Amino acid sequence: RALDPRARAVALFADAKVAHVGPPATLLAAAGPPPCALLGESEPHLLRMALTAIVNLSADPAAVPHHCIADMLAAGAPAAAVRLLDYFDLEIRTAAAGAVAALARLPLFAEGLAAAGGGASLARLLGQTALADEPRVHAIASAMTPLLVDEASRGAARAAGGVAALSGALQAIGSLDTRLALLVALDALVGGDWGLAYTEAGWAPLIGALSQSSKAIVLAAARAAAA
Repeated sequence: RALDPRARAVALFADAKVAHVGPPATLLAAAGPPPCALLGESEPHLLRMALTAIVNLSADPAAVPHHCIADMLAAGAPAAAVRLLDYFDLEIRTAAAGAVAALARLPLFAEGLAAAGGGASLARLLGQTALADEPRVHAIASAMTPLLVDEASRGAARAAGGVAALSGALQAIGSLDTRLALLVALDALVGGDWGLAYTEAGWAPLIGALSQSSKAIVLAAARAAAA
């Protein structure tokens, strides 16, 4: 028998709370709907709990059984999570970015999230995010990097304004950790070709890259600056 909304909320609340201490295999196999199955809910509070449960359950990718990963993929979890990156509520969009970042660490999920347009959706989300909200900016940039897996995903994210959004955040944020997350995402977005970053955003991303400790990024930016 299908659970009513109250029962689903209670089940999700329990998942979200105990996932910190319970083995994922036990929780994912427990009675009641798995969190990924509830990503199509219409009520924001249910979505928020489902997304929190996914983040917690995916915290240790090695502990998530292969059959659970296969079940989530078969249920369309990558596409469902990506759809929530364009949800009308900003808090849900941000929670979805965290869930996408967590799911991308699971085997085979990064490809599914990328194919569903996750990189482009995250690029749009970053462009809509207040740059003063540094934790949110960091979370979005960190989620974007593993989804830029091929030229199709990179091109879609660039078309969605990814270079401008990442470059704008670089100019506004001073935290070294967040700046590095932004630069790593930008490096993935341009496929290591920092000439593309210069073409779309001028000198700002190159200057930001040259100030970092990542040798590979510095050398790529230096080559683009000299071109």
